[in-house]
Order: sequence, then structure tokens, then C-alpha cells
Amino acid sequence: MKTVAARIGLGLTLIVAVSALLLYSDSAQRRGARRLPRVAVLQFSSFPLIEEAVEGTIEGLKNKGFEHGKTVLIERFNAHGDLPTMNAIAHTVVDSRFDLVATLSTPALQAMAAANLESCIPHVFGAVTDPFACGVGLKREDPADHPPYLAGIGTFQPVRETLRLAKQLYPGLKVVGTVWNPAETCSEACVRLAKATVKELGIELLEANVENSSGVLEAANSLIARGVEALVLGGDNTVETAIPPVIQTAAQARIPVITYDSGWALRGALIGLGANYHTVGMTVGELAGDVLQGASLAKIPIVDTVPKKLGLNLTVLRGLRAPWRVPPEVLASADVGVDEKGVPWDRTATKTAGAPAKKWKIALIEQVDAPAIEESRKGVFAGLKEAGLVEGRDYEIRILNAQGDLAALPGLVDAAVTGGADMIYTITTPALQAAMNKVRDRPVLFTLALDPLLAGDEGTHGNHRSNVAGVFDRSPFEPMMELIRQCLPQARAIGTLFAPGEANSVNFRNELEKAARAAGLQLVAVASSSPSEVPDAALALTGRGIDAICQINDNLHDAAFPAIVDAARRARLPVFGFSAGQAEKGAALVLSNDHFDGGRESALIAAQVIRGASPASFPYRGIAKTRLVVNRKAAEAANMRIPEAILRRAEKVH
Repeated sequence: MKTVAARIGLGLTLIVAVSALLLYSDSAQRRGARRLPRVAVLQFSSFPLIEEAVEGTIEGLKNKGFEHGKTVLIERFNAHGDLPTMNAIAHTVVDSRFDLVATLSTPALQAMAAANLESCIPHVFGAVTDPFACGVGLKREDPADHPPYLAGIGTFQPVRETLRLAKQLYPGLKVVGTVWNPAETCSEACVRLAKATVKELGIELLEANVENSSGVLEAANSLIARGVEALVLGGDNTVETAIPPVIQTAAQARIPVITYDSGWALRGALIGLGANYHTVGMTVGELAGDVLQGASLAKIPIVDTVPKKLGLNLTVLRGLRAPWRVPPEVLASADVGVDEKGVPWDRTATKTAGAPAKKWKIALIEQVDAPAIEESRKGVFAGLKEAGLVEGRDYEIRILNAQGDLAALPGLVDAAVTGGADMIYTITTPALQAAMNKVRDRPVLFTLALDPLLAGDEGTHGNHRSNVAGVFDRSPFEPMMELIRQCLPQARAIGTLFAPGEANSVNFRNELEKAARAAGLQLVAVASSSPSEVPDAALALTGRGIDAICQINDNLHDAAFPAIVDAARRARLPVFGFSAGQAEKGAALVLSNDHFDGGRESALIAAQVIRGASPASFPYRGIAKTRLVVNRKAAEAANMRIPEAILRRAEKVH
């Protein structure tokens, strides 16, 4: 019995020992998993300035030995410009008990600081214009006196330097305008400094206030109507998200846009003078890394860091009504920009233009034959030639057209890849989507397509699919609504046809509806899915009580535009369009993106890719140039009078 008991006791002892060992092993593994610190990176919105700062922050952490998935777990949070969402994110981060939080932008700093009062999670911040004015416990008179768990860097916009540079480029400058949101402390600080600076320079500053981004374009137009000679924008999260349509409107008024962010110079602003926010982000990331390694935030003073970065766009000069001029010494000091021919350049890039290392095979994939596509194609060939590339020597192009069959596009992409194409070049959104779905091992260029972020790319304009680059097409909806209001002040409803099977068509219908609603107009939209359906759909649309047709751009209705005009003539309704060739086909007024120039701009990017640049180095951007064309006879046939002010602005009057 003793032997049996001893054996049982030994067995129990072994079981307990093994169990303890397993528990210890599991505990060790769990402790090992917990050893990876968790860092939350909060951003208020996705415009390029903030994206650069976020990318820099992640790189700065890596420089300190904290690489995502290996030595740290990084989670990104984006409020997409919505303050209530920002506040909710901040509380979620606090509840999740991260080891450290990094915030980029003033609203992100304020939201996190308010949510973190009791938890006191280590918090570093950057991309903030004036942190001392944010109400988060910082003291301007003593930068070392701050909450012990909160520190970071301020980056005050170079307001004074920017206004002085504008005066240097146009010594006769007398009146500038700015749009800003009084609810943003960063914006208030910039405007306060701008007011002091313009007095020194003998310039008058006109202001327009907004509460949200939807009011920015209207505010900018009010300033233009008051006679400003330039618009100075930036340092304001609300305004930053709405700058692209303002740039288009300013170009039509023949005045420049000047910003506190170098990146906008690549998208149509004359001057972009701001901080290098990638460097700012790196400073934030390295500070975060120091804290993770044991440094005390309580001992780190709040400092102002402004590594300046200048962008210039020389193509803007030729369209201005005043004699703006960029002196050679200013041009030599610029970091990024666009030259007189529209070729973007970046002196901070590691690769420069030169002869192609090989003869490139380019497959140009189109969805259908339509005027806008033809214009874009011509622009592509012109841009490649302008960039100094010679067809037959440096590249060869094979054009593949789906003839309107969406189902054929994936097969065309497969054929291009099988045929050894070095670059897939797409015209139209469906062609781009087909290429993005299938191609990741070679460059994909695009033009005349929806913003790729709405077509499948889950990145940002500045941080996107590494093999994709190009120029997207967003119609100038808001300026068109202003033109319709001027031509038809009593109008209450406009109509359009859309193609449910085309993502760009559905998106443009939604964008037009938003712009129409903001202008006090109702949009009536009728679907049609094939060329045979368009005539009946157009007739049905004219019977829905509309005052005009404002036809969005898509492949189906571009090709079938004559049927839309025919229905409108029967109902004596004017037609407004977004494609330049439509004026000759019966539209009374067309405000279009210059699709030729869009193709040309994308080809200038393609040329740099051919010469060795990475597609990832080119932010996604929209077409910068627009064209206003009027068909007087078509307007008269619809009993519509075109105001003289519009006729004077028009590039062409039929």
C-alpha cells in the first residue's frame, strides 16, 4: 500500500510540477506578448500636411528602434475632419490604455488632452501651430511648465515670411483675402500675425469667416468679388480640406492662391511656404521613442520647430492678370514645384530625370471612344513628348479599347501583362479599377478617372498604392452651380442622367447633388445603363419639372450626349456640361476640366517614372486647369440669356 501511495503521490507531484511548468511557460509567453508597447497615432484629417506628419512620426519611431509589428504595435486613428468623431476617438484611446499617444494637429491635441486628464497616458504632440493657445495646460512664459505626461513641439506657420514672399513676387500687391474658422485657435493665431504683417507691408487684409468646409468656396468667392488680388489660405484644418475648388475658382478669376503648405504648389497654388511636416513628424516620433525608452516627458520643454519647405508653381504665372514674377534666387531656394511646362520637380527626391534605362512598353487601356477620352489620350502623347521622350526610341504604346464593354477590361489588363507591358496606363475609372485589381508588380498610371481613394485605394493622397500614380478628374461642380444661378436666377431644379454601373458616374451624381443643394437647387437624376436607353431616359428627365439639364461626365453619357441634347431641344431646356467638346454638340455652357491638360500632367509624371522615379513619390491630385465655353445659339434656342460677365470670362464663344 505504501508503494502504491508513493507512486500515486509521485504521480500527483509530477502532474502538479508539469502543470506549474506549463502555467509558467504560458505566463512567460503572455508576458512576452505584452512586452510590445502599444502606441496610438491620432490625426484630425487626411490632407497632405497631416499625412506627411504621420508618416514622419512612424519613421521617427523606427529610427529609435520601434518598428510596427516587431518592437511596437502602432494603431492609427483618423477623424476625417469631424470634431465629434475626434473626441470619441480620444476617449476610445484612453479606455484602451495605450502605452503612449501621439497626436498630429491642433484638434487632435485638444481632444486627447481633454480625454486624458485622469488617465495621464504619456502624450506627445506635433503639427500644432500654437500649442500655448490650445487650452491644454501649457504656459507660454515658461515652456518647461506643463502637465508631466504631456509634451511636444509647436510649428507656427511661416505667416510673416509667406506674405513677404508674396510682396516680393508682386511688389504692387495691395489687397489679399483669407478664409478662416474662428473656432480654431491655430487659425486665429495665424490671422492675428497676418494682420500685423500686412500693416508693415502696406497691404490690406480682407477676411471671410466659415464654420465648416462646405462654406469655404462661397467665402472665397465673396473675397474675389471684393477685389482681392490673392487668396492666402492655411493654418486652418477646416479650410485645408476645401482648398482644391478654391484654387480652380481663383484661376478663373486670374488671381493666385498662396498657402502655408508646400504641397499645394503641386496642385495649383502659386506659393506654398510651410514646414517640412515629414521632418516635424520625425521629431515627434523620435520624442515618442525616447519616452518609450524611459525618458521623462516632464523634463522636456515645449519648443517651436519650423523646418521650412518652399513650393512654387510657375504654370500659374501665365494665367494671372497682375505681373507676378518669380526671381531666380527665389526659384533656386524652392524645394518642390512645377516648372513653366507643367513638369513637377522635387529637389529633395533622390532620383532625377535622365535618359530611360530601357525602351518601355506601355499598354494604354481605354473603356470606350468618347471626346473626353480622346482629349486625354492626346494629352498623354503630348506630355510624353514635352518631357523629352521619343516614341519608338524611349517607349512604344499599344492602345487597348474595351469598346464600352466593362466586362472586357480585366481581360485587356491580362493581355497587357502577358504581352510584357512595363507600364499599364489607364483612361477612365473602370479601366483604373481593373488595373488596380490585377497589377501590383509594375507601374499603373491613370488619367480621366475618379479619385483612386474612391475607386479602391485604401491609402491617402500622399501615402497610396506604391505602384499607382496619376491625375484624377473631379468636375468643378460648385463653380458650375454659380454659373447656373447667374444664367437662371429663378431656377429651382436641374436634371442629370447617370450610369449605375460606373462608379465615377454614381460618385459624380452624388457630388452634383451636394453642390446643387448648397446652391438651393434640387437635383433630379434618372438612370440609364446602355446607349439604347439614353434617348428614352433623357425624354423622361425633361418631363420631371426641371429648369435645365446639367449633365455629369461618364463614359456612357459622353458617348450618347447628342441624344441628351435632342431631348433638351424638344423641351426648350438649356444644357450645361462638364466636357469641353459638348459646347459644339449643343450644350449652352460648358465648364470643364481641361482633359487634354489632365492627360498631359499625368504623362509628365509617367515620364519621371520611366526615368526611374517611384510612383509612390507622386501624391494623387486633381486636374488643375478648367475651360469655360459658351454656345450662344444653343442658349438662345432655350430662351436663356448668358450674362456679359460670363461671356467675357469664356475661353471660347460659339
